[in-house]
Order: sequence, then C-alpha cells, then structure tokens
Amino acid sequence: MLIVVVLAAFAVANVAMSGVAALLWRAARRDPDRLSPAARARGLFLVRLLPAGASLVLVAGVVLPAFHAFEPRGHDEAIGASLLALSVFGVLLVAGAAVRGWLSARATRRLVRAWMAQACPITLAGATVPAVRVESAFPLVAVVGLVRPRLLVAQRVLDACTPQELGAIVAHEAGHVATFDNLKRLLMRAAPDLLAFTPAGPAIEHDWADAAEEAADDHAARTAGGRALDLAGALVKVARMLPGGTHAALPASTLCHNETVERRVRRLLNWAPGGSGAPWLFAARGLVPMLVAVAAAGAVDVRLLVHVQRVVEIVVSSLP
Repeated sequence: MLIVVVLAAFAVANVAMSGVAALLWRAARRDPDRLSPAARARGLFLVRLLPAGASLVLVAGVVLPAFHAFEPRGHDEAIGASLLALSVFGVLLVAGAAVRGWLSARATRRLVRAWMAQACPITLAGATVPAVRVESAFPLVAVVGLVRPRLLVAQRVLDACTPQELGAIVAHEAGHVATFDNLKRLLMRAAPDLLAFTPAGPAIEHDWADAAEEAADDHAARTAGGRALDLAGALVKVARMLPGGTHAALPASTLCHNETVERRVRRLLNWAPGGSGAPWLFAARGLVPMLVAVAAAGAVDVRLLVHVQRVVEIVVSSLP
C-alpha cells in the first residue's frame, strides 16, 4: 500500500507542477530579452526540472514520512482502480525518464565514437579542456562528455577560421564547460515528469539551448576586447557550412544552428549585458525554497505530517 500511495502522490504532484512549469515558461516567452541570456538559461533550467524536483521533495519530504509514521500497521486496505492507475502512471513517468536518458547517452556515445575514429589531439590557445581535431562533413564545434569533457573541432572549421576567431570559439565553448551545460541538458532529458510527453517539455529545452548559446557568446565577449566581433565572424563562416537541415540532437552544444545565427550575430555586433530580473524568474526561484521549507517543517513539526496523512486517507478512501 505504501508504494502505491507514494507513486500515486508523485504522479498527482507531477501533473500539478507540470502545469505550473508550463505557465512559467509561457510567461518567460513573452519578453525573452528582459533577462540576460545567462539568467534566462538558469531560469528555464529551473522551470524544466520543477515538476520532477517539486514532486520528489513533496513525496519524499512530506507524504512518505506521514504515511510511514501514522498508517496503522497490519491493516490491509483495498486498492481502488483509480489509485492503482495513478501509481502505474507514476511508474511510467519514472520509466520513461530512464529510457530517454539511456537513449540520449547511447546516441551520443555512438556519434562521439564515430568522430573519434579519425581524431587527432591538437592545441588550441585558451582551451580549458583537451581539444581534438575530427574529420566531419558537418562543421562540428562541440564540447562532449560529462566527466572528462573534450572539445571537438572539425578540420574544415580549423581551416576556415582565423586564429582570433578560433580563440573566440574556444572562449565560447569554455562558457559551456563553466556552466555544466552538457550535464544540464542530460538532466532535462531524463527528468521524470509529464512535460516530456507534451510539446511544452521539448520547447522549454529548445528555449534553454538558445539561451545557453547566447550566454556562452556573452562569456566569450567578456573575455577580451574585440572577442565579440571575432565570434560573430566565426559564426557567419560556420553557418555557411551548415546543411539545410538541423543536426542530430545530442547532449552537447554545437557552435551554431541555422535558425539562431542571425540573432546571435546581431547581438554580438551590438553586444551589451542584458537585464537581470523578471517576475516569472522570481516566481520559479521562490517555489524551490518554499517546497523545501514545507518538507523541513514536516520533519520538525509532527502536526503537519498528521494533517497530511488525514488528507491522504480522505483522498484514498474517496477514490473509486
């Protein structure tokens, strides 16, 4: 009974918080330039993980302790069809997340293995991770790997860019490394929530990726005078090598994509730091400490757990 209730509570909380996350994302889309790209990327990452994180906090910090402490022992209750269906839905959310994470990691390993078949270590000034030259028809520039990241650069990109432009590219990729963007991308893809099964989930991840690229552009632009112009020139050169379609999705940030190049080049040509505040971001940030405080209150004040257990009992008994 305990496992069934916990899984059902996780599913219900997940659905509710997925709705909240979708509303916050729609608010973020209304005025994307109100925040700096770095702040927008952090906020969207928080919004994307909000349903899974909030559900885990509420279930592990409140529902599970309450049910474990106050549910009568040795008392078998019939499990209704609705409660069972909710628990199965909770299992599907977790299982789906595990499958998505595994498929994403496997696809990336295959691509990296193919690229590394004819790879050669190179030295790039300013690189914060080992750099590798690869033979690829796609103008690849990406940091791959979580534990031991490497910077992969296609030979055609090395041939086309000046030393100054390559330095700007390295600074851009160093921005991704500094903010652990590969790990964040994988966490979002493996998040156990309802958003992953709706258009909102991939759309939030897409918006995060765009913001993360602009944040990495800003990181490069801040490192030295003129670096913004060098990076803009590199983006234009690499964009001209891009095929008409988009490259296969993987948990790594490639330097540029057709649909975002123009905006990023314009930003770099007129580079200036962005804003730092927006109501949706304040709301997203406020939800996290509020939920943690609720879980902490349950650990300190047993009365909260008693009330939670009573609510759970009422809900369970009212379900068909």
